[in-house]
Amino acid sequence: LGPSVAAVEGELKEVRATAEDQGKRLAEEVARAAKLEQQLQHTEGELRIIQNRTAAEQEAMMARLMSLDSDKEKEQEALKQQLEQLERAAREKEEKMAREQQEIAARLGELDADKSAAMTQAQAAADQAAAEAAAERERLAREGEAL
Repeated sequence: LGPSVAAVEGELKEVRATAEDQGKRLAEEVARAAKLEQQLQHTEGELRIIQNRTAAEQEAMMARLMSLDSDKEKEQEALKQQLEQLERAAREKEEKMAREQQEIAARLGELDADKSAAMTQAQAAADQAAAEAAAERERLAREGEAL
């Protein structure tokens, strides 16, 4: 009985040592798992911060893009209005120039008519003066013959 009790006690010590060793390993594994869980939570927290920051940056970018689109639309509308004003001013200037050309052409026509009338009058006056001069020469010639 003695040796079997000693053998059982030896086995019991061995089982206890194994159990204690497994307990220590299990405790180490639990501590490692807890540490990994803590690191995971920390990493997840950092990831949420990055995601929130990224979302905020995306929102800011979208707002800026919308603002740029709005500014672009306003600038295009202003340029369109400016172009319309320039086109209107060009049309008005063209119309004014056409009126002035018509007025100048009418005035030139009047001047041509006045010139023609003046030339006709001048020719008539020259013809009359020539006729009077011829009549005067003829009269002088008759008087000269009479003398």
